[in-house]
Amino acid sequence: MLKPVLEDRFRLKHHREKRQMPVYFISPAPGGVQFRATVPGRCAPIDPNVGPPPPEQPLRPGAAPSACGLSLNQVLPGGGIKLTVRGITMADLARALGAFLDRPVVDRTGSRQQFDVDLSFMRNDLPVSDPSPEPSDLPSLFTALKKAGLSVTSGKDAVDVLVIDQLERPSEN
Repeated sequence: MLKPVLEDRFRLKHHREKRQMPVYFISPAPGGVQFRATVPGRCAPIDPNVGPPPPEQPLRPGAAPSACGLSLNQVLPGGGIKLTVRGITMADLARALGAFLDRPVVDRTGSRQQFDVDLSFMRNDLPVSDPSPEPSDLPSLFTALKKAGLSVTSGKDAVDVLVIDQLERPSEN
């Protein structure tokens, strides 16, 4: 929706291209992925033309959304995160995990199955609103993923990036 506004007001010109960049790869650890497989009918698929369905009842704190792939990120005391999502593929989970890390995450599990994910982990780079937070015994994201049967390795891969070719000061109203 903002693209036409940015192109008009800022004379934005851009393109997408693939570039080799540092990434994290997730792959199944020995023993396989430990997330529960999504039970058919437990969540409703999101129609991209309509958006997520409205909840039938208000979402209680910590409850998972009823739409498949819709995540609930809850900030825990001491800077932890609880990520809850129903009906997510490993490829979509990899994209979502990139928001919590310093580089994109690439799925190498080869799985197209949908899973119910409940991950709690410590995130040290979050601003803490409580000046004296309780120390947390939550694992790092890498340790939480390892416990969930996923191996995380670093490497380089082709990543889709947005390249800005032209950007000008905004025009007068």
